[in-house]
Amino acid sequence: MQIEINSNRQASISPPDINWSGTETLTFNASDPEDNKGISSAVFTVKAVNDPPVVEGILDQTIYDYLRFEPIMMDNYVVDADNADHEISWSSIGQRNLIVSIKDRVAFISLADKHWIGYETIMFTATDPSGLEGSKMAMFTVEDSGFCYDLNNNGKIDLVDLVMMLQIFTGIDIQVMSDKQPGFDDLLLIMNRISR
Repeated sequence: MQIEINSNRQASISPPDINWSGTETLTFNASDPEDNKGISSAVFTVKAVNDPPVVEGILDQTIYDYLRFEPIMMDNYVVDADNADHEISWSSIGQRNLIVSIKDRVAFISLADKHWIGYETIMFTATDPSGLEGSKMAMFTVEDSGFCYDLNNNGKIDLVDLVMMLQIFTGIDIQVMSDKQPGFDDLLLIMNRISR
């Protein structure tokens, strides 16, 4: 405990920090000009109160339509004075065109429709074992890069378009074998790596 006695003989008593709890016995000594003394003790108790988790610092992300969002390590963005990171559970709301999957306290953001362009604000909520919560919002944006085109004129961007674009931008003659055909997401990942 911290004690301060001012010039008006008023004692201010406070815990050493906002998260401290416990009991202490404080002894007060008084003396007069003739050196007569008096002593009295009192017990002071600070009861523990569970604090909610505090979530902060989750960054917005913006990507082009051929890239992927970076995973979010949720442990890096929560502080809880009473609970360890592994005791915190996570949830999210606000996603409609995006898919949020949180596994082992890592959030993965993906597109429900790989052709979608736009932005969404997602609220991430941390909940401690007692049910107290803390939340933070972050915006996730997918921009049209102009990189993906309907090169075969079939009304959509498909696997054939991606193969043609890879040939154009890498100069590599790509032959897709029918029995080993890569998926759309596989080629997006290749384009992602090439662009970096």
